[in-house]
Amino acid sequence: MSPPGGYGSRDSAPSKGTLRGGITNGLDFGYTKEEDAYKQKVAAFLDKELTEEIARQNWEDLGLDAEGRAFGKKLYEAGLLGWSWPVEYGGKGLSPVYDFILIDELGKRWSAHVPTT
Repeated sequence: MSPPGGYGSRDSAPSKGTLRGGITNGLDFGYTKEEDAYKQKVAAFLDKELTEEIARQNWEDLGLDAEGRAFGKKLYEAGLLGWSWPVEYGGKGLSPVYDFILIDELGKRWSAHVPTT
């Protein structure tokens, strides 16, 4: 158990970019406005398009049927793939954070479909 006001306490968590005692460390682990907008776009797309069947196919790793392959194409057509790929390969040349956001949002939805028994 952490002491009151210690680092284990939610009430005492340092604010963004600030160390204990108010010293600024220059680090910001939050998303930029652009990254957050991408995250919201991915989440809305997945909530609409990701079916339980597609999630099951991915989770079981037995290959995708036509529905699963069509889902991948929809991801591409919605402009949600390739953000961190080099421009010369058709990407946008942005930070790998965009890959993390996509994988994180996919993972949130796939874990909702994992059997518990």
